[in-house]
Amino acid sequence: MGSTHRLSDLTSLEFSKPTIITFIRNHAAAIFRDWVRLWVLCGMAAVIHSIPIYKPDNRIVPVYLGPSGQFTFPTELLYPKKAALVSTSICTFLTGIMPSLVMTLFQIKIQSALDWRIGTTGVMKAVLVTTIISCCLKHFVGGFRPHYIEVCQPDLALLTNLDASSNTTWWMSPSACTGNEKAVHEALRGLPSGHAASAFSAAVFLSLYLNGKLKLFSDFAPRTLSLAGLITPLLLASLMSGSQYVTHQHHAHEILVGILIGIVIGICSYRLRYAAIFDFRYNHIPLTKFSSAIDDPPTFGNLRLPNDEKRRLGQWWARLSEREEDNTLDDVELESPS
Repeated sequence: MGSTHRLSDLTSLEFSKPTIITFIRNHAAAIFRDWVRLWVLCGMAAVIHSIPIYKPDNRIVPVYLGPSGQFTFPTELLYPKKAALVSTSICTFLTGIMPSLVMTLFQIKIQSALDWRIGTTGVMKAVLVTTIISCCLKHFVGGFRPHYIEVCQPDLALLTNLDASSNTTWWMSPSACTGNEKAVHEALRGLPSGHAASAFSAAVFLSLYLNGKLKLFSDFAPRTLSLAGLITPLLLASLMSGSQYVTHQHHAHEILVGILIGIVIGICSYRLRYAAIFDFRYNHIPLTKFSSAIDDPPTFGNLRLPNDEKRRLGQWWARLSEREEDNTLDDVELESPS
C-alpha cells in the first residue's frame, strides 16, 4: 500500500497563510540560494560582455570604387548614429523589475510565498540566461550595426584590395577605423538584438504567468480585459524591439533573431518553474524540488502522479475556485502510488 496524502499537500505547500517567522524559516535559505544564482548569472553576462570581441579583423566590409574614383560603402551601414529610445537601464527595469512587481501584486489575491519566489526569480533567470546567450552570439558572431561607418570613421588609405586583377572592389576591416575603439567594437555586436531578446523572454514568461493565474486558455471564454492584460507584455516587448529598428540600432533580421531567442527562452524558463505551459489544470502550480529517497515526501514538486489523480487534481482546483467566496475547503484524500 502506498502512503496517503491530502490533496492540499500535493497542490500547495503553504495553503494556510504563513506568518513572518514561518515565511523566513521556510523560504530564507531558498531565497538566498536563488539570489546567489542570479548574481552568478549577472557576473557571467558581465564577463562575456567585457572580454575582447573574437577576431574582429575577420569582419570586413566591401567598399566599391565608383566611376569617378570615389569609394562608396554599403547603404545599409551608412545610417547616422542616434541615441536609443529605450536605454539599457530602462530595458533592465522593464524586463526584470516590472514583471516581478506584477507578480508581487498578484500575491494580494494568491498569498503564496512559494509562487512569489518561483515567479520572480524565474523571470529574472530567464532574462539573465537570454542576456548570456545574446552576449555569446554578439561576441563570436556579431554583425555590423546600421551606423557602423559613422562610428568607424575609416581611413581610406588603410583599405585592402584582395583581388589584384580588379580595382573595383576593396575591403575594410576594423583596423582601418579611426573612431573610438570601444564604440567600433560595440558597432560590431549587431546580432542578435539584446533588447529584443530580453524583452520577449520576460514578456513571454509574464504572459504565461498571467495565463496560468487568469486561466485565459481554458475551458471557458475569457473576459476581454483579461485578454488585454495577457497581450500587454507582448505589445510592450514589440514596441521596445521596434524602437531599436527606428533608431537604427539594429537591422531587422537582428531584431527577429533576438525575438526568436527570447520566445524560446521564455517558454523553456516558465516550464522549468511551473507544472505546465497551456494545460489550465496545472499551469499555475509552481515546481519545487523534493528528494524521493527520504520518508516518501509529497510528490507535488515533480507531479509524479497517475493520470487519473492528475485529473482529480484539476477538478479539485475547479471546486476551489467555486468556493472562493465561502473560503472553505474540504480536505480530499488521495492515495499516492506505492
